Amino acid sequence: MNLLLDIKYTLRILLKTPGFSALTVAVMTLGLGVSIFMLSVANAIVFRPLDFNDGERLMFINRLVDNRVQQTLLHDYQKIKTESQSFELLAAFGSETAVLSDGVKSIRYQGIYAGSGFFEYTDVAPVLGRVLADNDQIIGNPQVVVIGYDLWQNYFGGDENIIGKTVQINRTQVEVIGVMPQGYLFPFNNQIWLPLRKDANQYLLKDSPLIRLLAKTKPGVSAAEAELELKSIYANSSDLRISPQQNISARIDLYKRELRRDNIKLFYLMLSAGFFVLALSCINVGNLLLARANMRAKEIAIRMALGAPRARLIAQMLWESLFICSAGGLLAILFAGWGLDATTQFFMSRTTDGFPFFAIMSLRGDDIANAILVIAVTALVTGFIPAWKASSGNFNAVLKDAAKTSLGKTTGLISKILVMIEIALSCTLMIVAGIISILIYHAVAQGYGINIDNFLTARVNPPASVYPQGPAQTGYYDRLLMDASNIPGVEKATLISHVPTEFLPPSGFQPEGQEFPNFAFPQAHLVQVYPNTFDTLAIPLREGRLLDQRDNENSPRVVVVSDELANKLWPGESPLGKRIRRMSSTQAMPDPWMTVVGVVPQLLQGSLFGSEQAPTLYVPFAQMPRDAMAIVLKTRSDPNQFQQPLAKVLHNIDPNLPMYRFATLTAQADNNRTMLELVERIFLAFAVCALAMAVTGIYGVMANHIEQRTQELGIRRALGSPDTRIVLLFSRQSAWQLILGFVLGVPLAYFMSQGFINTIGAENQLHLLAYVLVPVIISAAVFIATLIPLRRILRMEPALALRYE
Repeated sequence: MNLLLDIKYTLRILLKTPGFSALTVAVMTLGLGVSIFMLSVANAIVFRPLDFNDGERLMFINRLVDNRVQQTLLHDYQKIKTESQSFELLAAFGSETAVLSDGVKSIRYQGIYAGSGFFEYTDVAPVLGRVLADNDQIIGNPQVVVIGYDLWQNYFGGDENIIGKTVQINRTQVEVIGVMPQGYLFPFNNQIWLPLRKDANQYLLKDSPLIRLLAKTKPGVSAAEAELELKSIYANSSDLRISPQQNISARIDLYKRELRRDNIKLFYLMLSAGFFVLALSCINVGNLLLARANMRAKEIAIRMALGAPRARLIAQMLWESLFICSAGGLLAILFAGWGLDATTQFFMSRTTDGFPFFAIMSLRGDDIANAILVIAVTALVTGFIPAWKASSGNFNAVLKDAAKTSLGKTTGLISKILVMIEIALSCTLMIVAGIISILIYHAVAQGYGINIDNFLTARVNPPASVYPQGPAQTGYYDRLLMDASNIPGVEKATLISHVPTEFLPPSGFQPEGQEFPNFAFPQAHLVQVYPNTFDTLAIPLREGRLLDQRDNENSPRVVVVSDELANKLWPGESPLGKRIRRMSSTQAMPDPWMTVVGVVPQLLQGSLFGSEQAPTLYVPFAQMPRDAMAIVLKTRSDPNQFQQPLAKVLHNIDPNLPMYRFATLTAQADNNRTMLELVERIFLAFAVCALAMAVTGIYGVMANHIEQRTQELGIRRALGSPDTRIVLLFSRQSAWQLILGFVLGVPLAYFMSQGFINTIGAENQLHLLAYVLVPVIISAAVFIATLIPLRRILRMEPALALRYE
């Protein structure tokens, strides 16, 4: 009965002041919405296990070489499978091109070459046929394939009799034995699964194929225990060292964390920022509730004097906080659901490689459970301090009408401290948002080192079985370049291993005459180019000469280096005539020496962002051929219009060899900065929310404070105190809160921003402007929030102020 009466009383109090109730609900909606959204994003992309049986036990095993993460080798798989006792299941797989062709049209997919036990890892049954079995792994048995649902529907028209039919993949006839259910894209949005059919005994260690190694730990075995066992296996396995100097070990990562390792720090920073906004909401609403409790001091004192239990008074005020947080939480869940859908659409619209199936963001049951927990904790935190403080004053003094001196002083002090914390958190979020925006703007303004407008690129990978390195491969590429150059509207065309907007992992290089212990060689990007690449991309010459037709397979090996690499390896010297070679701890023998013949400006390779961009060197394709290359067209108009003509050129040369990764360089550049642009937008939203809540919180507290002192201000003005002195009195109080807030907020912003600066890179000092502009903006907002309620009092006649209650 008492509970029902308390609820009715709380609802009556809230409905009695609809403006106050709407304001507090709006503030909590913002704070809870931001925190629930960020929790759900982090949960979807990093924390939530895959939607398979025992998803929390699914993980990747990686090889550590000299403390650097690398893919495992087929020999690693064989050794671990033989000696490890920690795993219930081990499955090896490789990712390679799979070209599906019917002789008329061909489509390239990223195929998975899966070893024994691969489909047991996810334990998902096919909708038709069967999955790969151990017999399918035996060399000499008929070639088979399992296909994805979308491939079945789109390429084969959903043929119910597809099982047993023969298709051509990579020019080999294979039999379709299974169709996986809709939505099964494991492990990387794949649609084709072929047997691995590789045995480590067939390879020398230095030629061991690179694989990805999936594992499922046994029940009760933690990832840390399994990793410790793997480290012991590697430490005692000299036969897994390609060179005696190698320091090899192992590392285990949960599936999602493995694929999002580079961005995990960003997610943690965004998650902490989301809780900063929630903390601001709690402080704001708590401060407003505290102010209102102070105004109800006489009512509370009378009820205490009449014997009302203190616990019941606290419970009633906690109910008020619970209703506010629940209403705000319901709206926040809706807001978070909309935000997750919008974020997924943002990623999908920007990615050129397909959005990972495991990162689709939507509000799910565990997200709602987390949201309810956050709402409950928030209600407790928000309501307890005002309830406790309001029920623990000197009620005898309050009943003697001395509330403003006894209860009000300590309450005012708490309010001022809370406002100071609001300013500090707002300052932190706004500075971080400003730094991110400035760094991204500066990086985009600097660009990749060349003008990337009006370029179309696509990749092609002629199979070595048909086009072996030598005349066959060179003839194919020469014809492709000639025919692509003759497309109407194409100004120039070239072939390059990796375009500037494409990610390329750096390799180690040794300059002649310089030693580097423990294979700690300088890192640089190695790019194979056709002779006309520099002209097509408009890369100017700084020193020496560019590569040309004379640099063929029969001539001395040469290289063109970027000025950044030249300054790094030969500071103060001309690099021309110097020699350099590629080195790696995984190589049995180093590459031949290459002589530097030219220097060009440094281009960025891949992302515009990074704490340290590796320099670049360019080698002639003829002297270092490779299978996969990118065709680059410089067009006179919109490059998107040339996709079909370029595809037609390729089809005319070989209908069984499709191009892939069609994209303009500008689209690739947009894709490269998708994650950081999302971070920027989220932090800007956080900053706006923080500023809005700080201003409304300060306004609410100041309005209440000024209202309580209306009679005092009336007396001051009646005695002749000028309005400017009264304004100065309150401005001085706000100034102290600002100063103390900045003393806390600026250092906190500095430490928080270092993670972003290290990720984005900061070769300029423009981001320091944020430390100046943000305090100015907050100061202006705080003084406006102070002057607005004060202005109403100053407009009152002193006589009215003296009679004000």
